[in-house]
Amino acid sequence: MIEPREPWHPFQSEDELLVYLKQHQLLAQKATEPKQLFYQGEFSSELVPCQVVGWQDAVFAVIRLNGALHTIHPDHLADMQPKKSELQALNLSDAAPEEPAYLQFSLGGAFAEEPTPPKPHKASASTETDGYTVIDLETTGLDCRCDEIIELAAIRVRNGVVADRFQSLVQCQGVLPLNITEITGISPADLEPAPHLEDILPEFLSFLGDDLLVGHNVSFDIGFLTAACVNLKLPTFQPASVDTLKLSRKKLTLPSYKLTEVRIALELPEHNAHRALDDCQTTMEVYEALKNRKDKPKRSSDRRFRGAPLERHPELYPTEIVSGPEGLFYGKVCVLTGELHIDRPEAAALLEQAGATVKTSVSRKTDFLIVGVQDKSLVGSDGLSSKEEKALELNRTGKGSIQRLTEKQLCAMLAGTRPTEETAPVEPAPEVVAPVEDAPVEEQISFLNMESPEEQTFHQMESAIRSVIQRNFLDDTLLNFQQMASYWSVSYSTALIARIRFGKTASYCSLDAGAARELLNEAGIRYEAKSSDPSFVRIPLRQPEDILPCLPILAAVTQRALDAIPKEFDCCGRVEACSDAKRCVNPSTAMCVGCGYRKILASGRIFYGPNRTV
Repeated sequence: MIEPREPWHPFQSEDELLVYLKQHQLLAQKATEPKQLFYQGEFSSELVPCQVVGWQDAVFAVIRLNGALHTIHPDHLADMQPKKSELQALNLSDAAPEEPAYLQFSLGGAFAEEPTPPKPHKASASTETDGYTVIDLETTGLDCRCDEIIELAAIRVRNGVVADRFQSLVQCQGVLPLNITEITGISPADLEPAPHLEDILPEFLSFLGDDLLVGHNVSFDIGFLTAACVNLKLPTFQPASVDTLKLSRKKLTLPSYKLTEVRIALELPEHNAHRALDDCQTTMEVYEALKNRKDKPKRSSDRRFRGAPLERHPELYPTEIVSGPEGLFYGKVCVLTGELHIDRPEAAALLEQAGATVKTSVSRKTDFLIVGVQDKSLVGSDGLSSKEEKALELNRTGKGSIQRLTEKQLCAMLAGTRPTEETAPVEPAPEVVAPVEDAPVEEQISFLNMESPEEQTFHQMESAIRSVIQRNFLDDTLLNFQQMASYWSVSYSTALIARIRFGKTASYCSLDAGAARELLNEAGIRYEAKSSDPSFVRIPLRQPEDILPCLPILAAVTQRALDAIPKEFDCCGRVEACSDAKRCVNPSTAMCVGCGYRKILASGRIFYGPNRTV
């Protein structure tokens, strides 16, 4: 969450605010007035009131918090809202906020002259029985701030029957990416005779009217339309909408909720995918098939497990619990993952009785990870849950020492007995390093023009750094090796990772003192501090191979350097797609670097969809 650095749109009326809050599930659809919203996060560890005062780039909400303005993704703000019981326990009110709730702010936060507000394009109380309109856009990319609309389409539906259609290509002002042509079949020649967006958009908005809008990941389409209205100084676009992506998650259990996968699951006819009008037709058929369908049944006690609950086995229950300092779990931090034969709440209660602290997510303080049966449709291709993957990462980088327990080992240790099978640390899978011959010829040549031992050592260092970057869902194209006067600097984006020198008189690896000093002391690795550059410490190298024991330190320093890169925003709007993939899916490397939700995913916390861990 950051201060708004670009122009943003303040709400002009209570009606406009109500439409926005309902659209982003921050307010019940039947509500007639705003309610008090709350924030708890990076800027406040306690639950504090905040106000939504506007929006920016059709992606972020602008909130006023403790007298200052910040941008935040509305989905994140929705996740922060407490339950009524929590409000009562904290003696906080969820009544409507005090007036004035709508203020005109300039970018710097000062009051600006109030212009004559344009009449917002606001959806009426149109329902399914009155009709709705399905929309879909084709664009040059995924970012409404810099990418363009190249096709507009809509289907007006009345009583389940198509009443009218709208479709138009849109002339592209910039270069049409080749991959977009490959996906959609739309070529630059197709767009040359097409109208400009400023000419066709008013006609398209007129076709939409006040209808309820239906789309698959409809917030993406509405985001582009809203941004276009702002850029072209058209009336504010804030329609009511239904998202078939969210609807399919609620009604179906699928490994993927892409429109094509949902269509196949519902056994609907195939249309030409990735063309706007055909996708509208598919979306309409999906909506008609789902809207009256019952919700899928709730999951078992483990909310992440979709299979049938496991049978309870009395022999797995410990006959007695050894608590106090004599117990094997006393003072330990434990995390549970997967489906257990013992009910999850009961297993947590037994651990707490034994003196353990049970957490919901893995951190460097975790001592034991108790692993049950994992649902194969929810875990990654490696068969590991996100908690297991997080434990691997912490152990691999030297930040944790987490032991993996089976349920049988758990019960034995609760009774104070060391299991016959020794507990094993969560071990990383062997890393696969891409062969050098796959790289371009110029990259196969050592950048230091070294002899074989130095070159081999360098490639091992490079591999350690790249593996950390890839585990953080970042593109390693921003990894930069720059030759200085007597050494090479290694950096990623704006973060300096290391300085390396293999010279005839002196060789060393220089690391950030704040990030490396503690790690080096713990590992017992000798280093030097130079008064000429106190922000760095040097690991002296008598021969290139001396750096190999330091590779875990180098990986940990790389991780800290990545963590220190300032986040530019909470999320680009792809939270659901990223949650499904358990990684950042934004194709823009620069966007990934500044994404706060990417960092949350890298820590093992997933807020949305079937992989949800929080």
